[in-house]
Amino acid sequence: MAYFGKINAVSILVAFLFFAAAELMVNTYRLSRLLNMELSVVVNVSMLLLGIWVVGGAVVCYLVISRWMEKRKSDYLTVVLWFPYFILMTYIFVSLFPINHPADDPAPVLGLVIIGGVFVYPFILAFIIYASHSLRKKTAQYDMEE
Repeated sequence: MAYFGKINAVSILVAFLFFAAAELMVNTYRLSRLLNMELSVVVNVSMLLLGIWVVGGAVVCYLVISRWMEKRKSDYLTVVLWFPYFILMTYIFVSLFPINHPADDPAPVLGLVIIGGVFVYPFILAFIIYASHSLRKKTAQYDMEE
């Protein structure tokens, strides 16, 4: 049962990483209006933050999976289990912070970008899990040889 909780906790973490990136992209017009900044400044800062978030998120996921998970094939459940948590987080966010101002609507192409991200993200997660399993296997082999 404890391992099931670990898988769910990692899935929630992974879903939050994707959720935060998606919401940052979708809410650029809202941020521009609320912060009273030009849209180009908000877009540039958002892109910088997204880059940092993606790299930092990949490193955090790698470290959490390699140190916390038990190198089982069931670790790959995270590849599928993150999606319901992402949908739940999105639903809660949209319910709490609805778009009331018509100018805050995101650009239509962002839907395609997020759909593409939803299709690519599981492959990235599977690669991170595979890499964390491979590294642990190599370090375990080196420990046994000494």
